[in-house]
Amino acid sequence: MKRIVYLIPFLALALASCTSNSYSIEGITTYENSDGATVVFFHGDETDTTYVKGNAFSFEGVAENPEIGIIRIDNGERKMMYCYFVLEPGKLNIEVSPYSTCSGTPLNEKYTEYQIQKRKDADERRAQLKELNEDSSLTAEQKAEYDRLTDEEKALSNMDKIMKLIDEKDY
Repeated sequence: MKRIVYLIPFLALALASCTSNSYSIEGITTYENSDGATVVFFHGDETDTTYVKGNAFSFEGVAENPEIGIIRIDNGERKMMYCYFVLEPGKLNIEVSPYSTCSGTPLNEKYTEYQIQKRKDADERRAQLKELNEDSSLTAEQKAEYDRLTDEEKALSNMDKIMKLIDEKDY
């Protein structure tokens, strides 16, 4: 009887430690005609695959340490959709859309806030560039500044594309 009393706390601790690193991903996509599309989940050196059903998909597993995860949805029409997030223990809620987001865990909440702010900043910068472009009274110096800012914007956009390619190729 004493052995059982000592065994119960040990078993409870063992069960708690087994589930503490688990994650579940509940995902949705806002893209039309996504049912049946292949969903590929890249994490570490592993790749898991499932399919979209009713605009939803899910994955479960264990995350020993936080790492970058990537969800790619391929609908077969040569258009792939992505969501980058931090894979960490907990329940992750992912939306794959033109502005993909992930929520439900502390690091993903912060990452999503960062992404939203980054988009707002980029939108403000584009609006300023558009306003400058439409102003016909610009001096040569102001036009040169507009060209410089436009080139910077293109470079930043290209850098995002390059980073996406690097992630895809796993360099």
